[in-house]
Amino acid sequence: MRMTDRSFYVFCVGGRWKFKCGRREQDADDRASAMLSAILAAHEAGERGSKARVMCRGEDAQWRAEWTYGRDRLPTLHPDRARS
Repeated sequence: MRMTDRSFYVFCVGGRWKFKCGRREQDADDRASAMLSAILAAHEAGERGSKARVMCRGEDAQWRAEWTYGRDRLPTLHPDRARS
């Protein structure tokens, strides 16, 4: 079975943070929320066999890998933000 590459992009447009993968795009309150949502989605994709990573666009407009499935740990979730 061939692994697919899936990249989840975190970026800010007009002061609003978002994350996107393919056609799926989601708004977030801030960078931390966008990163967390993207990491959780990338982790789920990784669990299903994809080579998943989270890319974030910096202030210099360059994309950088911020989290990679199988390499980086999941962030510790505050109990109020944990998914059920």
